[in-house]
Amino acid sequence: MKSFLTKIALLIPKNKRKKLPFVFGISLLNSILDFISIALLAPYLLLLFDANESIKFLSDTFSIQVTTTHIIWSLLFLVFFYALKNFIQTRIIFKQSKFVYSIASDISEQLMKNYFSGSYIEQVQQDKGSILRDFQQLPMLFGTYILLSLYYIISEAFIVFVFILLGFYFQPLATLFSISFILLTAFIILKIRNKKVTSLNNEISQTYKESLNQIMNAFNGFLQIKSAKSEQAFEDKFKRSNGKHNEQLSLLSIYKQSNIRYFETFAIVVIAIIILYVQVNGMEFINMFILSFLISSIIKFIPSFNKIVNSVIDIRSNRYTVDILSGYNLYPNKENSSKTPHFLKSIRLQDVSFSYDKNTPVIDNLSMEISKGNFVAITGPSGIGKTTLLHLCTGVLAPTKGNVLIDSQIVENTAFFDFVSIVPQQPFLFKGTLLENIVMKKSTDIDTSFIFKLLEVFDLNQWFKGLEKGLDTELMLDSKTISGGQKQRIALIRALYQKPNLLLLDEATNQLDTALEIKVLEYLKELVEKESLTIIAVSHNKALLDVATIHLDLKNN
Repeated sequence: MKSFLTKIALLIPKNKRKKLPFVFGISLLNSILDFISIALLAPYLLLLFDANESIKFLSDTFSIQVTTTHIIWSLLFLVFFYALKNFIQTRIIFKQSKFVYSIASDISEQLMKNYFSGSYIEQVQQDKGSILRDFQQLPMLFGTYILLSLYYIISEAFIVFVFILLGFYFQPLATLFSISFILLTAFIILKIRNKKVTSLNNEISQTYKESLNQIMNAFNGFLQIKSAKSEQAFEDKFKRSNGKHNEQLSLLSIYKQSNIRYFETFAIVVIAIIILYVQVNGMEFINMFILSFLISSIIKFIPSFNKIVNSVIDIRSNRYTVDILSGYNLYPNKENSSKTPHFLKSIRLQDVSFSYDKNTPVIDNLSMEISKGNFVAITGPSGIGKTTLLHLCTGVLAPTKGNVLIDSQIVENTAFFDFVSIVPQQPFLFKGTLLENIVMKKSTDIDTSFIFKLLEVFDLNQWFKGLEKGLDTELMLDSKTISGGQKQRIALIRALYQKPNLLLLDEATNQLDTALEIKVLEYLKELVEKESLTIIAVSHNKALLDVATIHLDLKNN
């Protein structure tokens, strides 16, 4: 239990941990207000039993003559107190909920931050459905079912503890019997339901991930699915996973909501026994006062105890969220990584080997050196390691053996080199404006004149003039309304806008017609000659060889 609580604490950002005492402090204030409200309500319950005796008792107790006017004013005070209490408690709930869900947001943001700063090879090997679930759903589940449940246990346990103390003070035997019965009931509920609820939560997590995967399959494979006439198969697959997910959610909701029914039944039984006892044996008025307090306490006690039981079930059944999130190492110690050189002279691969699975080498004992200001064409059969070679040159992959050297300095860290821009085989367009897609959401020092020049060079002027909002035109995620060739040219403009020293192209012009491809390659050659831009381009197209200054043909490395 201690290690579990330690894991929870470590998932909470440091700036939020400092606020925990205050948050739990106001939760106790919330409980105290509930207790006071019950104590104030007890005298008025007496009026329902015997108004005359109640007035006499209050007059004797407070040494004043209680009149109807006093009762009216006290009732007004009671209404005012409850209104004030509920206002304060609403503010407490608002602050507590905002605090808890801000932690969930912080965790999601930290996961995204770590994703970008993490290992590229780990990212490409991860299940995307799991990533979506872990980044979006798990932090929310952690906040809702772990943090809020701990909050409820602490705040409601205070109320239960006070009621038990008072019960033992006034009616020890009855309290002992009641507590024993409640604990036995709670134990049976937890024993019977805990395993089932844990199973339901695991199913919910898995089916949610599966549903996300099916949605991504449908989005990414729209044309291929329709071409294969497989719409129904994909619909059925999604229907099964999504239907099962919603079914498990409904069962979980039923299980949690039904707990209070058992406790309510118990409360009615206890109150009925008390009333029968009073009717048969009679009771002094002072004991009637105590009885009224105890009955009102039971009314509050049952929901509190039910919250505690549900919170324990929630924590146990959602424990996996803590284990999964802890596995991400959310807040790693910042290491002093060596700075990457600026690529002033050359980039060299020295006896480099690389393997994704540490068994089958994709690149084996490759040595090459590229001086600044060259246009390098890389050719070779599919699967020989051309794209992997480009990734080694970006810095996101580290050699399994050998070294990457920039200006004769060995690169010791894996991080995307500042001087590199890359255009992959499948250009990435995101939901945002054309301008945002080019400058990659940067908002300062936008050089629109350079963008317009590149649009003209890459023969996109006519298309651009047809856009009503120009650079502010909204593009959709992987937009289907833009041709493959247009996407490639937008990706090239994006890469060149960064003004890199090293430009890496992975089949970046293979969707252009011959004349346009030659025009683009000639412009890139001009940049190499006039601005000493270095280009390493992978292509099966012979047009590339006409502009390249170096040709590297990969054959068995």
